[in-house]
Amino acid sequence: MTRLLCINSDAGTIPAGGCVRLSEVNASASSKGEIQYTTVKPDGEDLFYYFNGPVPTATTKTFYVESPAKITRALVDMTGVSFGDTVGPVSGSWTMDDTGTGFSVIGDEGADGLTPVVRQGAGAGGGGGHHIGFEITEADCTAGTVTTVVGSIGRYTGCDIPPGADDYGDYLIYDYYGFLTNLEDADMVGQKALAIYWHPYPGCTPRWDLLMVDYGGDCP
Repeated sequence: MTRLLCINSDAGTIPAGGCVRLSEVNASASSKGEIQYTTVKPDGEDLFYYFNGPVPTATTKTFYVESPAKITRALVDMTGVSFGDTVGPVSGSWTMDDTGTGFSVIGDEGADGLTPVVRQGAGAGGGGGHHIGFEITEADCTAGTVTTVVGSIGRYTGCDIPPGADDYGDYLIYDYYGFLTNLEDADMVGQKALAIYWHPYPGCTPRWDLLMVDYGGDCP
Protein backbone atom coordinates (compact mmCIF):
# COMPACT_ATOMS: atom_id res chain seq x y z
CA MET A 1 0.00 0.00 0.00
CA THR A 2 1.12 3.56 -0.69
CA ARG A 3 1.59 5.87 2.28
CA LEU A 4 0.88 9.54 1.65
CA LEU A 5 2.32 12.40 3.68
CA CYS A 6 -0.42 14.86 4.63
CA ILE A 7 -0.88 18.07 6.58
CA ASN A 8 -3.98 18.96 8.59
CA SER A 9 -5.28 22.28 7.24
CA ASP A 10 -8.43 22.19 9.38
CA ALA A 11 -8.67 24.45 12.44
CA GLY A 12 -9.48 21.43 14.60
CA THR A 13 -7.69 18.24 15.56
CA ILE A 14 -8.30 15.16 13.41
CA PRO A 15 -9.30 12.32 15.77
CA ALA A 16 -7.72 8.89 15.54
CA GLY A 17 -9.28 7.09 12.58
CA GLY A 18 -10.94 10.29 11.36
CA CYS A 19 -11.97 10.48 7.71
CA VAL A 20 -10.19 13.20 5.71
CA ARG A 21 -10.29 14.42 2.12
CA LEU A 22 -7.15 15.20 0.14
CA SER A 23 -7.78 18.67 -1.29
CA GLU A 24 -4.53 19.57 -3.08
CA VAL A 25 -0.80 19.04 -3.27
CA ASN A 26 0.99 21.15 -0.66
CA ALA A 27 3.67 23.29 -2.27
CA SER A 28 6.10 22.62 0.58
CA ALA A 29 7.79 19.22 0.82
CA SER A 30 9.09 17.35 3.83
CA SER A 31 12.77 17.01 4.63
CA LYS A 32 12.67 13.59 2.98
CA GLY A 33 11.53 15.10 -0.29
CA GLU A 34 8.08 13.50 -0.14
CA ILE A 35 5.07 15.18 -1.71
CA GLN A 36 2.71 16.64 0.88
CA TYR A 37 -1.05 16.66 0.48
CA THR A 38 -3.34 19.13 2.17
CA THR A 39 -6.29 17.50 3.94
CA VAL A 40 -9.66 18.92 4.93
CA LYS A 41 -12.71 17.65 6.76
CA PRO A 42 -15.11 15.87 4.34
CA ASP A 43 -17.22 18.52 2.64
CA GLY A 44 -19.45 16.66 0.20
CA GLU A 45 -16.94 16.37 -2.62
CA ASP A 46 -16.78 12.73 -3.74
CA LEU A 47 -12.99 12.55 -4.07
CA PHE A 48 -9.90 11.05 -2.39
CA TYR A 49 -11.00 9.98 1.08
CA TYR A 50 -8.43 8.57 3.48
CA PHE A 51 -8.12 7.97 7.23
CA ASN A 52 -5.96 9.29 10.02
CA GLY A 53 -3.90 6.75 11.95
CA PRO A 54 -4.28 5.71 15.60
CA VAL A 55 -3.05 9.07 16.99
CA PRO A 56 -4.98 12.40 16.78
CA THR A 57 -3.38 15.03 14.52
CA ALA A 58 -3.48 18.68 15.58
CA THR A 59 -4.00 21.53 13.13
CA THR A 60 -1.01 22.28 10.83
CA LYS A 61 0.68 19.02 11.87
CA THR A 62 1.76 16.37 9.36
CA PHE A 63 0.72 12.73 9.39
CA TYR A 64 0.59 9.69 7.12
CA VAL A 65 -2.47 8.08 5.60
CA GLU A 66 -2.74 4.80 3.73
CA SER A 67 -5.19 3.96 0.99
CA PRO A 68 -7.66 1.41 2.41
CA ALA A 69 -7.26 -1.16 -0.36
CA LYS A 70 -7.15 -3.61 2.51
CA ILE A 71 -8.67 -3.40 5.95
CA THR A 72 -8.57 0.03 7.60
CA ARG A 73 -9.86 1.02 11.02
CA ALA A 74 -11.92 4.19 10.99
CA LEU A 75 -14.37 6.28 12.99
CA VAL A 76 -17.86 5.05 12.09
CA ASP A 77 -21.21 5.87 13.69
CA MET A 78 -22.41 2.29 14.16
CA THR A 79 -26.00 3.23 15.02
CA GLY A 80 -28.13 0.80 12.98
CA VAL A 81 -25.03 -0.43 11.14
CA SER A 82 -23.82 -4.03 11.02
CA PHE A 83 -21.34 -6.24 9.18
CA GLY A 84 -21.45 -5.76 5.39
CA ASP A 85 -23.37 -2.47 5.49
CA THR A 86 -22.28 0.48 3.38
CA VAL A 87 -21.02 3.62 5.10
CA GLY A 88 -19.21 6.69 3.89
CA PRO A 89 -17.97 10.21 4.51
CA VAL A 90 -20.34 12.83 5.92
CA SER A 91 -19.98 16.49 5.05
CA GLY A 92 -18.63 18.44 8.02
CA SER A 93 -17.70 15.39 10.10
CA TRP A 94 -14.62 13.25 10.75
CA THR A 95 -16.97 10.28 11.37
CA MET A 96 -18.55 8.15 8.63
CA ASP A 97 -22.10 6.80 8.86
CA ASP A 98 -24.72 4.99 6.77
CA THR A 99 -25.83 8.18 5.01
CA GLY A 100 -22.54 8.10 3.12
CA THR A 101 -21.25 5.57 0.59
CA GLY A 102 -18.02 4.05 -0.68
CA PHE A 103 -16.95 1.76 2.19
CA SER A 104 -18.09 -1.59 3.61
CA VAL A 105 -18.08 -2.40 7.31
CA ILE A 106 -16.21 -5.69 7.77
CA GLY A 107 -15.94 -6.02 11.53
CA ASP A 108 -17.23 -4.87 14.89
CA GLU A 109 -16.35 -1.62 16.62
CA GLY A 110 -13.29 -2.02 18.82
CA ALA A 111 -12.69 -0.83 22.37
CA ASP A 112 -10.90 2.21 20.90
CA GLY A 113 -14.05 3.21 19.01
CA LEU A 114 -12.65 2.34 15.57
CA THR A 115 -14.36 -0.03 13.13
CA PRO A 116 -12.74 -2.13 10.33
CA VAL A 117 -13.80 -0.94 6.86
CA VAL A 118 -12.64 -1.52 3.30
CA ARG A 119 -13.07 0.73 0.29
CA GLN A 120 -15.66 -0.68 -2.12
CA GLY A 121 -14.10 -1.48 -5.48
CA ALA A 122 -10.49 -1.23 -4.28
CA GLY A 123 -7.93 -3.91 -5.13
CA ALA A 124 -7.12 -6.30 -7.91
CA GLY A 125 -10.46 -6.67 -9.64
CA GLY A 126 -13.53 -4.71 -10.62
CA GLY A 127 -15.23 -4.07 -7.29
CA GLY A 128 -15.50 -5.96 -4.04
CA GLY A 129 -19.10 -6.55 -2.97
CA HIS A 130 -18.83 -9.91 -1.20
CA HIS A 131 -17.09 -10.61 2.11
CA ILE A 132 -16.80 -13.90 3.96
CA GLY A 133 -15.76 -14.77 7.49
CA PHE A 134 -14.38 -18.30 7.36
CA GLU A 135 -12.23 -20.98 8.93
CA ILE A 136 -9.05 -21.94 7.06
CA THR A 137 -9.14 -25.63 6.14
CA GLU A 138 -5.85 -25.75 4.18
CA ALA A 139 -2.91 -23.37 3.83
CA ASP A 140 0.13 -22.99 1.59
CA CYS A 141 2.02 -20.05 3.05
CA THR A 142 4.84 -20.35 0.52
CA ALA A 143 2.41 -20.08 -2.40
CA GLY A 144 0.40 -17.42 -0.55
CA THR A 145 -2.96 -19.19 -0.55
CA VAL A 146 -5.47 -20.60 1.90
CA THR A 147 -8.53 -22.74 1.26
CA THR A 148 -11.96 -22.99 2.84
CA VAL A 149 -15.19 -24.86 2.06
CA VAL A 150 -18.84 -23.83 2.16
CA GLY A 151 -19.37 -25.54 5.52
CA SER A 152 -16.56 -23.48 7.04
CA ILE A 153 -17.99 -20.11 5.99
CA GLY A 154 -19.90 -18.52 8.85
CA ARG A 155 -20.65 -15.01 7.63
CA TYR A 156 -20.95 -13.47 4.20
CA THR A 157 -22.50 -10.45 2.53
CA GLY A 158 -23.63 -9.38 -0.92
CA CYS A 159 -25.06 -12.70 -2.08
CA ASP A 160 -27.02 -15.81 -1.09
CA ILE A 161 -24.13 -18.15 -1.93
CA PRO A 162 -20.55 -16.82 -2.08
CA PRO A 163 -19.21 -16.92 -5.66
CA GLY A 164 -15.90 -18.36 -6.76
CA ALA A 165 -16.04 -21.97 -5.54
CA ASP A 166 -14.41 -24.69 -7.63
CA ASP A 167 -16.19 -27.87 -8.77
CA TYR A 168 -15.60 -29.46 -5.36
CA GLY A 169 -17.03 -26.56 -3.37
CA ASP A 170 -13.61 -25.29 -2.26
CA TYR A 171 -12.70 -21.60 -2.15
CA LEU A 172 -9.09 -20.69 -2.96
CA ILE A 173 -8.18 -17.39 -1.30
CA TYR A 174 -5.06 -15.45 -2.27
CA ASP A 175 -2.74 -13.66 0.15
CA TYR A 176 -2.35 -10.52 -1.99
CA TYR A 177 -1.25 -8.41 1.01
CA GLY A 178 1.33 -10.76 2.53
CA PHE A 179 -0.37 -11.87 5.74
CA LEU A 180 1.08 -15.40 5.42
CA THR A 181 4.71 -14.38 4.96
CA ASN A 182 7.05 -16.47 7.18
CA LEU A 183 4.13 -18.35 8.76
CA GLU A 184 3.74 -22.15 8.96
CA ASP A 185 0.99 -23.98 7.05
CA ALA A 186 -0.04 -26.12 10.03
CA ASP A 187 -0.40 -23.08 12.27
CA MET A 188 -2.93 -21.50 9.89
CA VAL A 189 -5.36 -24.43 9.68
CA GLY A 190 -8.35 -23.72 11.92
CA GLN A 191 -7.66 -19.98 12.08
CA LYS A 192 -10.54 -17.60 11.49
CA ALA A 193 -10.06 -15.17 8.60
CA LEU A 194 -11.82 -12.60 6.45
CA ALA A 195 -11.77 -12.30 2.65
CA ILE A 196 -13.19 -10.07 -0.10
CA TYR A 197 -14.23 -11.08 -3.63
CA TRP A 198 -13.20 -9.06 -6.69
CA HIS A 199 -15.60 -9.28 -9.64
CA PRO A 200 -14.54 -9.96 -13.23
CA TYR A 201 -12.92 -6.96 -14.87
CA PRO A 202 -11.17 -6.54 -18.25
CA GLY A 203 -7.70 -7.99 -17.86
CA CYS A 204 -8.38 -9.31 -14.34
CA THR A 205 -9.45 -12.71 -13.08
CA PRO A 206 -12.18 -12.76 -10.41
CA ARG A 207 -10.87 -14.08 -7.11
CA TRP A 208 -10.98 -13.98 -3.31
CA ASP A 209 -8.30 -12.00 -1.46
CA LEU A 210 -7.40 -12.42 2.20
CA LEU A 211 -8.21 -9.31 4.27
CA MET A 212 -7.55 -10.44 7.84
CA VAL A 213 -6.22 -13.38 9.81
CA ASP A 214 -7.28 -14.03 13.40
CA TYR A 215 -10.65 -12.50 12.56
CA GLY A 216 -12.97 -11.88 15.49
CA GLY A 217 -16.28 -12.07 13.62
CA ASP A 218 -18.72 -14.92 13.07
CA CYS A 219 -17.33 -18.20 11.76
CA PRO A 220 -18.48 -21.80 12.33
